[in-house]
Amino acid sequence: MQSSHKRGHFFVCVSAALVLISRADASTLAVTSCADNNSAGTLRAQVTAAASGDTIDLNNLSCSPIVLSGEIAITQQDLSLDGHARATPATISGNHAGGVINHSGNGTLTISGLRIVDGNFPYPGPSGAHDGVCIHSAGSVAMSHSVVTGCTGVFPYIAGGGVYALGDVTLDSTDISNNAIGWSSSGGGGVSGGGVCTRGNLTATDSTISNNTANGYDGGFGGGATVSGNLTLVRSTISNNHGYFGSGIWVSGSASIVNSTISSNVSPNPNTAAVEIGGYKGAISATISNSTIANNNNIGLVFGGGTASDSIVLQSSIFAHNGDAHLEQDLRVAQGTPSGANNLAIRSNVTTSGVITLTIDPQLQPLGNNGGPTLTHALLAASPAIGAGNNVAGLSYDQRGVGYPRTTNGLADIGAIQFTDKIFADGFQ
Repeated sequence: MQSSHKRGHFFVCVSAALVLISRADASTLAVTSCADNNSAGTLRAQVTAAASGDTIDLNNLSCSPIVLSGEIAITQQDLSLDGHARATPATISGNHAGGVINHSGNGTLTISGLRIVDGNFPYPGPSGAHDGVCIHSAGSVAMSHSVVTGCTGVFPYIAGGGVYALGDVTLDSTDISNNAIGWSSSGGGGVSGGGVCTRGNLTATDSTISNNTANGYDGGFGGGATVSGNLTLVRSTISNNHGYFGSGIWVSGSASIVNSTISSNVSPNPNTAAVEIGGYKGAISATISNSTIANNNNIGLVFGGGTASDSIVLQSSIFAHNGDAHLEQDLRVAQGTPSGANNLAIRSNVTTSGVITLTIDPQLQPLGNNGGPTLTHALLAASPAIGAGNNVAGLSYDQRGVGYPRTTNGLADIGAIQFTDKIFADGFQ
């Protein structure tokens, strides 16, 4: 046993050393041209020349957009596309003629400070069409301060209108919006993830997934996103997405939702049997803290498909104004044991004592810019949610981030943001 342990230690050390060597040898290749003819300095030429672990630098690019004649094939295991230092993000456009980025490596594709736009796979699906119209990765995708928008695909069983990854997807200060996948003919249409589809985990911080669509003949799962693994949502908003099941987001694993808003997501097919429909649909254990789930046209938040032993922890969150004439419920727990305190849910099936403390109108303002990087629902001055919440999560700030304390005079409001007498978009009062 001792020999085996030492041998394992040796391999770990060698592996670490190789990683350090690889990082030391990594190169930065500058993109200096917006042409797409594979000439020197073009994005296509620099990607082709790069080794795994290299960075493609678009920070000093003086033109934009880069309009592609075909998708960029990234075969490296790991590669970074970096435009974070630009005053305005550089745009890479698929020109509505196909995919934009196809990462076949199983490492991580890192994208910083870029706009990835206008990928398109029209009916009946051109040769080479794949999941992830704008971004496809056989590995993982990590995006920061970036935008993915205008990506559309129309053929059976497509997944990921904006971003698709076999691994994990990580979003930081990133906007995934106005992407759509669908199928209108019989014999297909199980489309999944209008904005994002990940077969791994999704982590979103200070990010927005909005106005995406996943509608198929046989149904669409996750209008905003579908997540086969686990979800971590921090100071983020999922809003105005459209999908038959899990109109906002569909999660197969567990979830942690903190300081976040899920609002105004729509299913076009409400019916009494479709209890899976909701702004959020989760299969197993979840923790929802200091968040607002409101104005979704079916059940706001649904837990089901797990087991009775699943843990559903609800703290200081609002579930309100969800549902329609068929499904009038803001919170539904079909499986699992709910716990927590200081929640406001107008209509729910939760009967555990102390979990739901208020069942009246929280008096929310419309989803809007109340400061911070994402849209939120502010509380009206007479809201019963003011001062009625908790900060068990130990949060310093509300969903809007730095400059917006989570408590006022030691008291936390229920929901994603604290009440202030006057709220300005720039955050100053």
